Amino acid sequence: MTGGPGEGGPAAYPPGWYVDPTGTTRWWDGATWQAAPAAAPDPSSPAIGALAHLSLLLSLGLVVPLVLWAIMRDKDRSVRAHAAEAANFHITMLVAAIPGVLVYFLGFASLVTTGTRSPTGRSGAPPPDMLPLLLGMGWLVLVAGLAFVCALIAGVRAAQRRFWRYPVSLRLIDKAFLAEVRSHGLEPR
Repeated sequence: MTGGPGEGGPAAYPPGWYVDPTGTTRWWDGATWQAAPAAAPDPSSPAIGALAHLSLLLSLGLVVPLVLWAIMRDKDRSVRAHAAEAANFHITMLVAAIPGVLVYFLGFASLVTTGTRSPTGRSGAPPPDMLPLLLGMGWLVLVAGLAFVCALIAGVRAAQRRFWRYPVSLRLIDKAFLAEVRSHGLEPR
């Protein structure tokens, strides 16, 4: 929008980055311009924020959000928020997967050391020795499904320049900053 907010009435434009009447890109809070011109957001920040979330789907996991957070935390609030949120969620999913992996491998070790036994005789029921394998695999599928869906939603929201808080996440990285983003949004302070 090149004309800038305020010309069509204060309620005509929601808060966001606009070109003001002097030609400078500034933050419009919904009623007034920000006092001093601020640096406009980097046009690539939505893509970088989305990459932080979607790296989970690309099997790049925790490395990408942590690197983005370390590099961009002093340069771009949006990328900092998305990278910290993504890294926290990726850590949470790694922790959540540990019980499934342990149960699966303990079940596998039990099968290897005791050998396979004949089925119980019930039709359609797996042998009792297979139960830990099935439980472990089921847990891993559940965790992977949750991670996939949540990362996809967060990546789409980041591409739309919107912040999305994961429903299940340990807040380990940048906890205070994420609390500020949750209460005040991504606009500059």
